[in-house]
Order: sequence, then structure tokens, then C-alpha cells
Amino acid sequence: MKKLLTSMLVLGCVVLFASALKAGQTENLNITVLPTGTKSITLSTGTLVLGSHDIGDTDILSSSVTVTNDGNVQCILGLRVVTDDNIWDAHTSAGPDQYNLRALFNIAAPANTDFDADDDVLDSSVVQATGLGGVYSGDENGSAFVAADTLGLWFKLDMPTSSTVQTLRTFVVEVSAN
Repeated sequence: MKKLLTSMLVLGCVVLFASALKAGQTENLNITVLPTGTKSITLSTGTLVLGSHDIGDTDILSSSVTVTNDGNVQCILGLRVVTDDNIWDAHTSAGPDQYNLRALFNIAAPANTDFDADDDVLDSSVVQATGLGGVYSGDENGSAFVAADTLGLWFKLDMPTSSTVQTLRTFVVEVSAN
């Protein structure tokens, strides 16, 4: 019995040793890649003419500007007022020589109440669109703007409550692909 037990023990060791020889050594290989692409957008127009409006008018909606992602990667749209006209400036609410400009990505003309005064205000800081229901988001999403897609960009303007001038005012809004 002792001989049988010793033989089985030796046989078990040989099997384990043979298994260890067959298993071999493994190594992992990490592969990295940096995807590149072109972020590019175009606007259907470079100028919006809102016409004549009385000082203190609110809720002036423009017609839509179509934004097209003509790059080959998804991007997040950013909006800001780059240039005020040195007399009027963009502000969180209308005031003397201060206008309130808001933007919204929407398929059709949004209602005045669709513009959220806090989230959709344009000023001189670059604000990037956030997901549906967030910043600048009506029923379209500027935070996941895929290649070859288009979005409607709508503006709402509250005129200054008073103005030191009654001449044509111009300010520049930057739309960026980030």
C-alpha cells in the first residue's frame, strides 16, 4: 500500500510538472492610438438683420441660422459674444446700454419661454453647449454635434432699457467647434 501511495504521489508530481511546462509564459501588449480629425463648422449666413426695434422691447426672435458640421469628427459647439460695439454690451439682463442675447438649438422656431434666461445667455465668455435640456439646448443638442449633421440656431434679444445712441448697433457672435 505504501508503494502504491508513493507511486501515485510521484505520478501526480510528474503530471503537475508537465502541466507547468506546457502553460508557458504570457505577456500583454498595450496598443495605443491617437484618433485625429477635423473639427469644422459652417453657418448658413454671416449676418442677421433684426430690423428696427424700440428701446425696451423684449423677446425679439430672429430667423434660424443653420449650423453644419462639415468636419469629420463629433464636436461640442461653443457660443460667445466676441465683439460688443463699445457702446452697448451683452449682459445677463437688459439695462441701460446693455442688451440680453440668448441662443437656442431648435428645429423649428422656439417659443419665447423656451429660452432659459440663465442657461442660454450669450456674453464674452465661451460657453459650450451641454446635453439635451442644458445650455443652448432646445430640441437639438449642440454637445454631441456629429459630422455631416445640421442644427438650427435661434436667437432672442431683449433690447436695452435705455440707450445713449440711436444709430445702427452691431455685435459679433462666435460659434466654435470644440
